[in-house]
Amino acid sequence: MGLTNFFKKVFRKKFETEETTHPQEISLEEIDKWIKNKEDETKRKEEKIIKASQEKISDSINELNKKIKDLEAVNVDSIKSQEKIKLIVKENLKKYLEDVNNFTHNLSRFSELSETKVETLNSFFTNLDRLFLEFERRSYRNYEKATILIGKEGGEVRRAIKRLYDQLKRVFEENEGIINISNSLSITKETLGKVSNLKRFILDLEKKKYFFDEKIKSIKEENKKTFERIEETKKSKEYLEWLKEKEHLEPLKKELERGIFSLKDIIDFKYLGGIFHVDEKKMRIVKSHKENFPEHFKKDQYSRILALINETSHKNKKEISKKISQIKNKKAEITEMESSIKQDPLKEKFSKIEKNNLETKNLENEKEKIQKSYKKIEEKKQKFFEEIIKESERLGIVVKKENNS
Repeated sequence: MGLTNFFKKVFRKKFETEETTHPQEISLEEIDKWIKNKEDETKRKEEKIIKASQEKISDSINELNKKIKDLEAVNVDSIKSQEKIKLIVKENLKKYLEDVNNFTHNLSRFSELSETKVETLNSFFTNLDRLFLEFERRSYRNYEKATILIGKEGGEVRRAIKRLYDQLKRVFEENEGIINISNSLSITKETLGKVSNLKRFILDLEKKKYFFDEKIKSIKEENKKTFERIEETKKSKEYLEWLKEKEHLEPLKKELERGIFSLKDIIDFKYLGGIFHVDEKKMRIVKSHKENFPEHFKKDQYSRILALINETSHKNKKEISKKISQIKNKKAEITEMESSIKQDPLKEKFSKIEKNNLETKNLENEKEKIQKSYKKIEEKKQKFFEEIIKESERLGIVVKKENNS
């Protein structure tokens, strides 16, 4: 039959109409209404073409049914030929008739399609295309073998199918422009939907940015007031008394620090290392105290290192024990004095400022993310606008891009 896959062609070239030669200029605000009107107009045209095509299909089915009956009535046994050839013809004739009857049955569905089942003219022809090509693929071998002896009746059936195919092909080609318009309308509508989604997303981002800006503004205002209260507190009697109490502690802390370092000076770590080098656990205690002496005093008051010293004949054992007691007493005195001093009147205020600064930093990071999102969205919008402009040219309109779009 020589069927070609012509229904599946999507004609994306610019087609000439009265509208494309005299394009109408519209804004993005107007395009939705324009598309709706154009869709209604195109749909009416498509329905008219589909209805005319259905009539052709219906007439062809009636013709085909007559041709099929003629083919079914052929008596292969009465034909003069070799029995082997007759057997081949009969087997393939049976298969070919099944193919044709299935094709006719499926074709009849297109003549009965309701308007609600047909989306576009393009989908109508695309599905017809699939039916014709599938029939050609399935029936070709059976037809070739069946018509060895019955070429007339078989040829009549095939020619009837070919006539319908050619008629539908002409309808398709004559209405290429409407199919293009329908495709462009669909693409433009879909792209406009994407632009609308981006606009909604932008509004959400703007709301978030406004919230972050207001929050940062509020935090800065709060910090400003907190700094003012800090300056007022520094002049208060309560704060000045607290400073005096803190000043009394400083000499004691320095004395404690000197005592700790003088203790380290009288401990012979080399001597201890020589004794405990064979004991890995004890050696770790010696080494850690040697490397960070003040830190270990805070942790265990030198109980572990003192226990090791007591296991040896360290020459300064008594002096070390006495020194540790003095350091413990000094630390206890400092601790008792610290507990009697009130909390730093400015501590809570500075903590609040530090917390606010951290929150402000996080908010600024969120704003930066929003800015990056803006950039990506603008790139997408630009891409979508280019698609809209391209398709609108095919539709015979010039879309004006709004400044705030």
